[in-house]
Amino acid sequence: MLTFEDLVPMLCIPMVSEDHDLLIDAAAGDAEAQTDLALLFLEAGKPDIGLFWLTLAADQGHPDAMHNLSKLYIQGTGPQKNDSIGLMWLAKAASLGHVIAVEQITALSRIGKV
Repeated sequence: MLTFEDLVPMLCIPMVSEDHDLLIDAAAGDAEAQTDLALLFLEAGKPDIGLFWLTLAADQGHPDAMHNLSKLYIQGTGPQKNDSIGLMWLAKAASLGHVIAVEQITALSRIGKV
């Protein structure tokens, strides 16, 4: 069995011991932890890995993950740029009451983009 300290040098992003529980919870399927872990990877310039964790969380119905996925697809950061998929994730996040997504959908509808 490896300890967290044994794994840290093998990870492609800097992690501190407080991230141990986050990694364990994300691997166990916790959508909130998956979203937070994805954001760590995104901040470290690893959008492909961030996309993986966000997709897992979004598939469980996590609104923040959906909103972040929408940004990745619309910007083409990680996945190939795809406005349709980005807007789909944005609409799903808005339908679950994500405040920022609701405002963005409202703004897009005002200018006739949706």
